[in-house]
Amino acid sequence: LPMKRMLPAENVIKYIKMMKKLKSAMEFFSSNEIHKSQLERVETTFNFGCTALEQEFKVLLRRNRANFSAAQVLASIDDSYEIRKDVDLLHLILGEDTEDLKALSNWLVNDSPTKDYLNIYADVACTSILKILKSISETSKNNASVEELKLNSATRKDSKAWMLNRKTLRQYSADLTNRRVTLAVENVTKEGALENSAEGVVFLFVSFMIMFQNEGKLVDSLFRFSQSDAHVCLKSVLVKPLNYILDCAKEFLQQAHRNLGRNDLAAVFCLLPLSKYIHRSQDRFKEFMKVK
Repeated sequence: LPMKRMLPAENVIKYIKMMKKLKSAMEFFSSNEIHKSQLERVETTFNFGCTALEQEFKVLLRRNRANFSAAQVLASIDDSYEIRKDVDLLHLILGEDTEDLKALSNWLVNDSPTKDYLNIYADVACTSILKILKSISETSKNNASVEELKLNSATRKDSKAWMLNRKTLRQYSADLTNRRVTLAVENVTKEGALENSAEGVVFLFVSFMIMFQNEGKLVDSLFRFSQSDAHVCLKSVLVKPLNYILDCAKEFLQQAHRNLGRNDLAAVFCLLPLSKYIHRSQDRFKEFMKVK
């Protein structure tokens, strides 16, 4: 059959049409023992095509996510740690040309003899999310002091680091009390290193919740699953990223605990951004826990 000499990448839509014809041929040949040899040949070709389409699915997913970066996620967060309403991350992942990916996803859901495509999707999505979260975490860890952040922002405003730093570098409040608190945090905790760490953890949680919502929309757009199947898929994507964030949060809390043990009471103020965000986002965390 000619499809063994053709790759899905050459024409995904045409390849899928050929696969549907093969499936019809299998149904026809399986109804009569006389056609057993033809059935075996068609089945072999069909299985070859399934593998080829799964590989093309992986290629398309990776290609669409290749330019999805930490900078884009951070740029979608406003100064209140909320998602900007004018940013569509789903569009950034899917891109302009989604015809092939959607057609391929539809075929995999309805005609693939296995559900291996779910593992493929979960692996690609999980890897992409972890890469973004690690980039955000490393950016935060590398910012040793407020002065260093100011230097970075002045000289590297096009960098990913600046996307994270822009909130840490907001101007001091004119209110004297707030100014004293800010200065206390910076001076007592080695120029705000712990504060940067706290805000970095907040950014990780915010980014995670953004990507959780985004993946839900993406799964619905591609697969049209039932709610239970969608939850299973999302769980396989998000468990590792969540564990990574919890490890980062644990590291920060241990650092804060050590500071408090040295009677560094300013460390309490470093806990406030994280506590405030978690308190404000209870409903969203409950939504995620339903998936888990």
